Amino acid sequence: MNWEAITAIATLIAAAAFILTVLVGARQLRATNAQLDHLRMAMQLEGTLKIFEELAAPEFVDALRFVRTDLSERLQDQAFREELTRPGAANPSAHKELIVLRQFEKIGTLVHHRLIDADTLYDFNCHEYISAWANLRPALTIMRQRTPSGFNFTEELCLGAWRWLVQRSPAETDVLGYLGDSMQPA
Repeated sequence: MNWEAITAIATLIAAAAFILTVLVGARQLRATNAQLDHLRMAMQLEGTLKIFEELAAPEFVDALRFVRTDLSERLQDQAFREELTRPGAANPSAHKELIVLRQFEKIGTLVHHRLIDADTLYDFNCHEYISAWANLRPALTIMRQRTPSGFNFTEELCLGAWRWLVQRSPAETDVLGYLGDSMQPA
């Protein structure tokens, strides 16, 4: 056997080893990506379940009831309105809308940064975000006199729920058409 034949065989073996290494590496990369996807989904599930738990907490449920039933009337009171324009003057025990705004801001931040899945939250709770926004928007407009960018992620969450519902169920948004202008940015 001459040296050229030996070199050709060695080159062929090296090429086969290289191709095998690439194939094994690609398979390992796919497996690693699948594991990362499962880990990401598990973390999102854990975060989503924690959010659901917080949304069911008695303090939040009471604050959401206040937003739905009492906030628009309370906003007619000039002293109540003025408290919203002074930093630190609004006491969360009297201004329960702040509890809802802070919770929605936290959820909106997580959705914005894709740390929890928006579709899952909207599927579970879009009507809560939409109806709350219709009542929170006037209070937020007052608060933004002192902090123009306040509660941006709350707004993004609530308007995102409306867009999600429009996309998934146009007939239902026709029924909710009474919300009208309230589903605009503050």
